[in-house]
Amino acid sequence: MTKNQEKINLKDTKYCPIIRPTKVVGDVWTILIVKTLLKGPKRFNQIKDEIEEITSRTLSARLKFLVEQRVIVRKQFPEIPPRVEYELTTMGKGLEQIVVEIEKFGNTWMC
Repeated sequence: MTKNQEKINLKDTKYCPIIRPTKVVGDVWTILIVKTLLKGPKRFNQIKDEIEEITSRTLSARLKFLVEQRVIVRKQFPEIPPRVEYELTTMGKGLEQIVVEIEKFGNTWMC
């Protein structure tokens, strides 16, 4: 290793601003869910309809994870039949530029 190369230690706190967000948004389903919710609150089946290839099981797991990470909120309405909507939090809305840039990069270099 040369003097100018730095060995990366993932436990080093200076990498936290890269590592933690990547763990949250580091998969295609999360990016597509965020992209869908940038248009406004959606119910489970509305999200599933927009992301045709995602399975119900995967969508359910990703939504639960994103709620735990405070990227989205799950709103349950006291109605019969029960109604649940998912919506981006302020933090989730902060991902908009990342989604836009990933899409722009993909359009420019990958598609």
